Amino acid sequence: SLGDDVGAACRLSQTSEMRWFASLLGFSASAALSPPLARPAELACNALTVHRVEPGDHLELQLANLLMHAFYDRPSALAGPIAWAQRQVITANVLADLSARLKYYECARAQNLPHCGAVLAACRPDGEVAGFVDIGRAQYLPDESVFSLPPPPTLLGHAAQVRIGLADAEWPDGGEGSYGGMERHGGPHGSGVAGGPTGWRCQGSEQACADMETRAYVSNLAVDLDWRRRGVGRLLMGCCEEEVRSWTPPDDELWLEVTLDNEVALRFYQALGYELASRSSGREIVRRPFYYELVQLQRGLMRKRIEARTGAG
Repeated sequence: SLGDDVGAACRLSQTSEMRWFASLLGFSASAALSPPLARPAELACNALTVHRVEPGDHLELQLANLLMHAFYDRPSALAGPIAWAQRQVITANVLADLSARLKYYECARAQNLPHCGAVLAACRPDGEVAGFVDIGRAQYLPDESVFSLPPPPTLLGHAAQVRIGLADAEWPDGGEGSYGGMERHGGPHGSGVAGGPTGWRCQGSEQACADMETRAYVSNLAVDLDWRRRGVGRLLMGCCEEEVRSWTPPDDELWLEVTLDNEVALRFYQALGYELASRSSGREIVRRPFYYELVQLQRGLMRKRIEARTGAG
């Protein structure tokens, strides 16, 4: 489990400490600790292009690092070796989770199944990512008030290592996220990096799985630190609405979760037309000055009614 991984990361070896000291001196110890990209020129949000990320896309690692920066800020060698080692574990979980979901969405799309989803990236003219969002049709478990991905398209009735995450991490407009592992949304989630639902839970026959309740769910919204307060979050959330309208059949509501102490995120979504529908709780990974910790947090489940696309002509 992620909690075990994070705990194990605390037991650092001498080699890990040496690598941390190397990073303190300015050497690159890993991709997650590579120098941040130069601050982008003052480009308008309309200079960005949004496209669907495919499995194996060269952007996967960049998206994982962007998500980590959005939830936990950029890494600092001054945080110490324990935080450094834990961050490597969390980043690896985020990348694995992202790759698994991209494959899941592609498989469902290739088979024309209803378990739709997409990772949409807003890219600058130079190809770098300013932000991205993960939108999918998730299984909703009303008794537990949690979301999880439906059974994998090719593995109905079998376990899968795919998680769903929370959406209150990268508050594009300045919010401070607590991506628990990647489940916060799945923060990053209780499933991978933060705390949240893990995996799918449909039990029984294929027909039972087909009859389960699903909802269009925004798991992750991440905006580059240098691109916040410039409309990227609004752009990506608008793309989510268009994505949902394109599904067959289309969904008429969008759902997401935020931690209730994230007032910036709450205001951001309320401004977009989302309303608080219910409350729940879950474990998420939060950043402390010198380590990362799994904690129990209160979450708000928010929804927005999506208007049907008007007919052409």
